[in-house]
Amino acid sequence: MRKFLVGYDYGSGGIWRVIIAENSKQILEEYPELVIQDNKPSWMSEDMYRKLLSEAINLSDTNNVFFNSIRSQRA
Repeated sequence: MRKFLVGYDYGSGGIWRVIIAENSKQILEEYPELVIQDNKPSWMSEDMYRKLLSEAINLSDTNNVFFNSIRSQRA
């Protein structure tokens, strides 16, 4: 399993998270709304990046608030 930095643009802003998955394709098949970042954006501090890494979400966590929010926007 690997950790992937992702961004979710909800129109008036965005949310950044780290997702644990086998590969990026797996993430995009489940959540095509996400953008996978190969590198940490230059504006993102190391502290913020480390915090996101420490709070990484497993792709299989179907009760996660972040994932639930994305699915609710689809309706």
